[in-house]
Amino acid sequence: MRWLIGENIPGFGAIRHMQDPSSFGAPDGMTSSLYENADDNSRAWDQGDVHSNSGVNNKAAYLMTDGGTFNGKTVKRLGITKVAKIYYEAQTNLFASANDYRNLYAALRWSCANLTGTSGVTSANCQEVKDAVDATETNVVPPTQSPEPRGTRLQHRPDGHQPLQRQLGEPL
Repeated sequence: MRWLIGENIPGFGAIRHMQDPSSFGAPDGMTSSLYENADDNSRAWDQGDVHSNSGVNNKAAYLMTDGGTFNGKTVKRLGITKVAKIYYEAQTNLFASANDYRNLYAALRWSCANLTGTSGVTSANCQEVKDAVDATETNVVPPTQSPEPRGTRLQHRPDGHQPLQRQLGEPL
C-alpha cells in the first residue's frame, strides 16, 4: 500500500501509516491525544519521542503529496516530486540540530518560498504547504511541552537563497 512504511518487513509487516498515523497509535497532529511528551524522559529509547510522534510529519507529507482534508483544512495535491524538493531544501539548507515541529513549520514554508519559480513550484503551492502544516498543527505547542523552541534559529543559507534570520516561533 502506498503510504505504509515497512510493509515488507518479514514476520512483522508495516510499522507506520503516513496517511492515517493514528491507525498505528501515532499522532496525526500536535494536539492529538496520541502525542507523547518527551519532557519527562520516560521513553529515552525514543530520543525525545521522535519515532512515536513522527505521525505528525508523516500526515503533513501525505497531505502535501496527495492532497486531502484534515482538521478543517483542504490541501490540494502537489505531487511527490515537488514535496520531495521542498523537504530536501529544508533538510539540506534550513534545519539545524535539535529542531522541533515549530521549526518544521517554518522550514517547510521557507523551503517552498525559496523554491518558488524553480522546479515547477509556485506561490500557490506554498499556500498548500501552509495548509498542510496548519492542518497537522505543527506550529502548535503541545499542552505538555515547554513553550520555548528547542533551537534558537534555523541555519543561514550559504547559497544566496533567503536565509531564516528570525527567532523561531516568529510568524513567517
